Amino acid sequence: MMIIDGSNHIFGRLASVVAKKVLKGEDVFVVNAEKVVITGKKEAVIKKFRRRLGFVTKGNQALSPKFPKHPDKLLKRSVRGMLPYPELRGRMAIKKFKAFIGVPKEFEGKKLEQIQSALSKPEHRTVTVGEISKTLGAKW
Repeated sequence: MMIIDGSNHIFGRLASVVAKKVLKGEDVFVVNAEKVVITGKKEAVIKKFRRRLGFVTKGNQALSPKFPKHPDKLLKRSVRGMLPYPELRGRMAIKKFKAFIGVPKEFEGKKLEQIQSALSKPEHRTVTVGEISKTLGAKW
């Protein structure tokens, strides 16, 4: 079982590491999912997510009404996209992953790990997934 503190981890890099671990059969939990960061200019990142969520429309149709808004669900959806989900092993692997907003009581006092290859550097422009979620109207 691996418990990762998502604070200051880059979104995509963290998701790819988690996807590899769950495919190997390991249980992975990510706490503080709202503190995971996405690199880039804040306005550009938010614009991309607004487009995915259907706030920007083409004609009368929203582009994607099924995209999640909450930080934990955004991370889970990203991990799922990196798994062979249509296959049985991909569906079994996603069941071994859980993301949480904040630190649940069951993980308080336990050792939280960090993935060194996924940590953000101070010079990167970043925006947290929590900021994006609040901008998109998610209440958590």
